[in-house]
Amino acid sequence: MNPSQQRPTAVERPRLAPIWCLTFLAFCLLYGLTAQRGVSWQDSGCFQNRVLFGYWHTEGGLALDHPLYIAAGRALLRLPMGSFFWRLNAFSGLGMAVALANLAALVLRLTGRRWVALATAAMLGVCHNPWWLATIAEIYTWVVAGLTAELWLLVSLVERPRGRTLAALALVSGLGWSLHNQALLPLPVYGVVVVWLGAQRRLSGKAMLAAAVAYLLGAGLYIGFIVERALAEGSLVAALRSALFANFRNSVLSLSPSLDHLSINLVLGGLNPAAA
Repeated sequence: MNPSQQRPTAVERPRLAPIWCLTFLAFCLLYGLTAQRGVSWQDSGCFQNRVLFGYWHTEGGLALDHPLYIAAGRALLRLPMGSFFWRLNAFSGLGMAVALANLAALVLRLTGRRWVALATAAMLGVCHNPWWLATIAEIYTWVVAGLTAELWLLVSLVERPRGRTLAALALVSGLGWSLHNQALLPLPVYGVVVVWLGAQRRLSGKAMLAAAVAYLLGAGLYIGFIVERALAEGSLVAALRSALFANFRNSVLSLSPSLDHLSINLVLGGLNPAAA
């Protein structure tokens, strides 16, 4: 056979597990050593207080309850390692380490370059906001961990549409809603991708139904809170308003720009040049 007629061999993809593990362990060590040892202030102190005493609800509304985070924090109470306050603060670092490991593996998968993957994770991981949030009791590190896992699953779904991949994406997204409302933001993107794959008959209706069930299972804890509020107030609309906006409906739905918020975000962006 003429060599020019031979089929080219597929380029072997680099192994992702070593990069994921290396990034995860490195940032677990960094954030664990730099996590606050005691009681925090503002929102972080409130989270510590809620977890310590089992306050599942807040006066601000359902959108501020974050039930999955409180459940995870309550589980940390049983761990006999260090003080409770350090454990809860370091838990945020664990979430950021997962997020950065996911990001490094995803970048490696897309580019095939190990140094690009490691540099991306390293630059983001030592920026001011990620590092700071990884050392106090906060939710956002686990929000990013969920988002990076969803992006990984989304890439897998587009490359090779399978029902179990879609179900996993839906489950992680549902768990994200039980953690924070920010998990709702990428849903339109996922919906468009699923409709596109369905129109091409690369995903079956059965797979979409299974994904819907997986999403409801993941978001079940938060949905339970919504049902509880609806029954208590006698209004599903009021419960959904509380779940989506809490007491900040006017701020969330306002279309007018806020110069105060803009200036704050510009300052924060200046502290995080690699992420800006």
